[in-house]
Amino acid sequence: MKIKILFFLLVFILIFSFLVSCGKSESPIDSSYEKAIPIEKIEIIGDGLKYSERWGHYIIITPDSEGKLKYQIEYKIYPEKAYKHKVLFTYDKENCVATVSEHGLVEFSAPGTVRIKVVAMDVEKIFDTITIIAKK
Repeated sequence: MKIKILFFLLVFILIFSFLVSCGKSESPIDSSYEKAIPIEKIEIIGDGLKYSERWGHYIIITPDSEGKLKYQIEYKIYPEKAYKHKVLFTYDKENCVATVSEHGLVEFSAPGTVRIKVVAMDVEKIFDTITIIAKK
């Protein structure tokens, strides 16, 4: 007898919970959530930027008002709603007269040239490059 009562109680709870959940109009997924949109393209941008077949995107810099040779890499990610905007700045660290911060600030210790690849962190095939030529 107790088993029958427990069984009917369980069936009643299941049917009741099903009916209640069917009556809700809200989605169980947060409406502000957007699907993960991958990065499709990275583009180097900035004032004074030039383009050539040999160098690709390049810029020639001279010392700033403090006498330092530095350049902030600027880039744009497409689509703008891409889910991760994180990039890596890669370059040949050996034989290099410059360092690049994780935010794209390039600082030269002496005049020279550095070629930097801006790579999407989640999709290595997506990148753009810039060559920075520092002159005194």
